[in-house]
Amino acid sequence: MPKAPRTKLSQHRAALLGAVLLLAATSASAACPNPALPVLEHAGAVYLQSKPGYLVLCDGQTTREHPLQNRDASQSTRYINGHWHFSNRTSFVVLISAINEVWELSYNPRTPDIPSGKIHDFQYREGAFIPGYLNPQRGRLTHPAPTQAQAELTEPVARLRQPAPLLSS
Repeated sequence: MPKAPRTKLSQHRAALLGAVLLLAATSASAACPNPALPVLEHAGAVYLQSKPGYLVLCDGQTTREHPLQNRDASQSTRYINGHWHFSNRTSFVVLISAINEVWELSYNPRTPDIPSGKIHDFQYREGAFIPGYLNPQRGRLTHPAPTQAQAELTEPVARLRQPAPLLSS
């Protein structure tokens, strides 16, 4: 038996119901910070949280979940090894020794975009870029981090906390 064609009113109701359901799902998932996850660090309204296999950043409007895997997704882990807050750089730094990487996640909305992939020309932005806000800028560790990574990183972390020298012209 063929279905009766939808009228414009029933199509409008279906679209309205879909929009209401989408809004309910968005507002339910937009809780920042997520009460089910531990808060590792926070700066004002920006929260750094962790769940197995993911690093979660949220600012009340945007929530980003970054899988804990290296740049080419050939290695992954479930946990991070250390995290620090650098207020003068407006960023969080996360050590992930299982994939030999250090991530810097900026919570400054004016952070420059991060190059991802091959870049032909930075000046003319020829290449692939992602927004710098709440996304990781990755650094490779030359040696695997020891278990007591926080003790080993004390001196480099202290250098990061110092403001960068101004360039003179």
